[in-house]
Amino acid sequence: MRQNLPAPFYDILGARVLRLQDRLADLAENDPRREVLIAILTELDELKRDLVDAGFGDD
Repeated sequence: MRQNLPAPFYDILGARVLRLQDRLADLAENDPRREVLIAILTELDELKRDLVDAGFGDD
């Protein structure tokens, strides 16, 4: 049985991801903070997959 997390959870998470992606696009290629943002975005993507595997979400 598939469960859904509250819509605000997805809204908040989605907004944070978009903000991080915008920050990443604004950084210079050689800025060391890019690696940190890429690592955070990768972790958030893995969290999304884990939630789907646990039966949450629409994917």
